[in-house]
Amino acid sequence: MTAQSSRPTLGTALGSPFETQTYRNLAYLLVAIPLGLAYFVVLTATVSLTLGMSVTLAGPILALLTLLLFVAVASLDVRLTNALLGTDVPHPRFPEREDGALDTVVALVTSRDAWLGGLHLVWRSVFGFVALLLLTVGLSVSAS
Repeated sequence: MTAQSSRPTLGTALGSPFETQTYRNLAYLLVAIPLGLAYFVVLTATVSLTLGMSVTLAGPILALLTLLLFVAVASLDVRLTNALLGTDVPHPRFPEREDGALDTVVALVTSRDAWLGGLHLVWRSVFGFVALLLLTVGLSVSAS
């Protein structure tokens, strides 16, 4: 059994500016900055509004709408990531609506996609801030 070396060589380093994947990765980083900020604002606003209204009758409705928003935005984000990076990651899906309203609500609340979609958006918010920091420092160092 032979193990192939995964270390980059001089040829791959010199050839990377001529590969389309390099520019797709750079576009992904540049798109991550405004999206990270937008996700942070949306997550902060919806979660704080939902928690603030949780003592009223609107609380459970807002909680369900927040979970639906998590699934929708995470699904769009995963599709964008797949398009930019050329990956094939499955996107979050909405629960089935064939069983009735109560079963759909239970499926949404217990849905792995809804909760992981929210965590994905939190991760993308952090990633957007880190990408902004790294690109700003990288451009500042290279400009000076």
